[in-house]
Amino acid sequence: MQKLLFYTFLIAAIFSQKSFAQVNQFDKNGKRHGAWKKYYSNNQIRYEGQFNHGKEVGVFLFYDEKSDGKPTIMKKFQENSSIAEVLFFFPTGKLKSEGKMDGKNRIGEWKYYYNDGKRLLSKENYQNGKLDGITTVFDKNGKIIEETIFIAGEKNGIQKKYTDAGKLIEAITFKNNKRNGEASFYGVDGVLVLRGQYLNDKKVGKWIRFKNGKKVGEEFPNKRKERPIKK
Repeated sequence: MQKLLFYTFLIAAIFSQKSFAQVNQFDKNGKRHGAWKKYYSNNQIRYEGQFNHGKEVGVFLFYDEKSDGKPTIMKKFQENSSIAEVLFFFPTGKLKSEGKMDGKNRIGEWKYYYNDGKRLLSKENYQNGKLDGITTVFDKNGKIIEETIFIAGEKNGIQKKYTDAGKLIEAITFKNNKRNGEASFYGVDGVLVLRGQYLNDKKVGKWIRFKNGKKVGEEFPNKRKERPIKK
């Protein structure tokens, strides 16, 4: 939140100065230089920022075509780098998400917020624009309700889901973005009720049912049923 307040004051200072400067100028090599503003066909501002001989510098603001004047994206470009700190906003102006981008690719940790702009909804990790690492989802009270492992943009590993009380209710193994491997399901009390195997998102083999933690039965979801012999 302190970061957001800092950027808010920074923007006000920067763009109050830019309003008196010439915009959309080129240097002698034909590269954008100085203050720039671009507009949609309806004359709504699309973005505004500063170039240094073709390189974005400092803070850039981006707007939707039907914006009411509040930016939807803010990017703060690092000097001598293609990496930018990025903030996304709800239409209300509240913070929606934040992280870093290298060009058009998200990198590192990204945080997403509920519509109040304060409470954390989820945390994701990116490498070269693809999800990579643990993605964590939180409820509105800040408790973890889901954890998923991603590798190169696909689910790979055990995905866990929890109740509001923190009890594990699902643990499913993923490979190549599909359910592959062991899966366990629990009651709201955290006690095991069902366990079996998936293959390419389909239940296979023997699934075991439990009650109070003890085995009470078996089922074979994909077992072929014998057709009755016609006389």
